[in-house]
Amino acid sequence: AACEPKPPISCVAWGDPHMFAFGSSNNLLIRGSCWHTLTTDIGCPGYGDNKFAVLGKFKLKKSTADRSFIERLRIKFNVDGTTVQFDLDQGPTVYYTGSTGVQEPVLDFPFARHDITISRNMDPNTNFGAEWATAIEVITVAFPPDQMMIRWDGMTKVKITLPPALHGHVCGMCGPIEDYTGDMLVGPHDLLQHDEPHCPAKAAGLLRHSYTYDVQEFADSWYSKEADEDQECLDECHPTTT
Repeated sequence: AACEPKPPISCVAWGDPHMFAFGSSNNLLIRGSCWHTLTTDIGCPGYGDNKFAVLGKFKLKKSTADRSFIERLRIKFNVDGTTVQFDLDQGPTVYYTGSTGVQEPVLDFPFARHDITISRNMDPNTNFGAEWATAIEVITVAFPPDQMMIRWDGMTKVKITLPPALHGHVCGMCGPIEDYTGDMLVGPHDLLQHDEPHCPAKAAGLLRHSYTYDVQEFADSWYSKEADEDQECLDECHPTTT
């Protein structure tokens, strides 16, 4: 009998946050207030096209909380050697930054650029799942060449869906697209970053592409330096001692 094609696979995060990586039934609970790479094909072990990166801006629910939620999304695509960027904020609202570097609000949907389409519509849970009990307005970012789809509810919920063809090509907090083993791959903010000036406190204690079983070390190793970091993130990167 002919082999049936494998279905797309998703990484989901919601709440404070409950995060399920690609192919995982394990719930990752993250604490922090910075930008982190959720999934990318840039700098992964083995083969990668260097086409995209999906980042999440984490935020503590309150200063004394031990968990965070994803407050914003940032999606970067490499288009003919130029990075174009979409910011998905609370609301939901969307901003586009093209080759000129100027950020523009997206007001009319559907919005299409560079084979990327963004739509905004009411979603009666068919795309997020029954655990989200009410109909919600959802931003959907679709990149048909790679069969990638990213959904954002403008509050705390994100669902990233990738095709099986990207098996072995992606890395990040969502993990690889393969059978989950419990191992978590250390990202680029690794042991060698302890002496760098920007965020030494979040540097992992292992080298990049090592494996860790420490969830917070794993998350911190996927820290991403962005120009619009807030004070909470800066304080975590450079904690004061008393």
